[in-house]
Amino acid sequence: MKSIQFKRTNKAGVKPTPEQLKQGEICINLKDHVIYTKDKDNQIIQISGSPEEIARLEQLISSNKTELAQAILSQGTTINQKIDDIKTATDATIASNKTAIESALQESKNEIDEVITNNREYAEQQLVTAKKELASQINDNKDDADSKIILLTGTVESNQQSIISKVDKVDQNLQTQINTLKEKVDNPLDLIMDFGTF
Repeated sequence: MKSIQFKRTNKAGVKPTPEQLKQGEICINLKDHVIYTKDKDNQIIQISGSPEEIARLEQLISSNKTELAQAILSQGTTINQKIDDIKTATDATIASNKTAIESALQESKNEIDEVITNNREYAEQQLVTAKKELASQINDNKDDADSKIILLTGTVESNQQSIISKVDKVDQNLQTQINTLKEKVDNPLDLIMDFGTF
């Protein structure tokens, strides 16, 4: 079987030109251990890295990782210290503010208590005054009501006597009329004289 042979060179640092390759065709630099091809834009691109370059990059990455870890550790210690400092300062500020707030709150409470006491005393005074005024008004109304009741009682008694007198007169008149009728009933001739003959 015939083996496939790619375009190649043994010169370090040499890569093909766009005119030397077709799109997708491969060219190998045996000295640098890298592979080239031509892309759709007719540009020569490297599609592999040499084992030496890969090893160098891995070593560089490892070294950078170590340095980065050390930097992170150092920064972490610094950050933790700064956090502790901030926390300490914050705690001190909170404690100071707490004392100030408690003092202000106590002053406000004392002022409120004083206002409440003053208002209570004023309210009690107003209540006593109102009670006195109400009691005086009740007494005045009671006296006025008593006077009106006495006057009304006198009026009722006077009216009662007048009514009794009128009833007595009516009763006397009725009795007189009844007696007259009885007499006429007892004397039919008088009754005929009064009403005429039938």
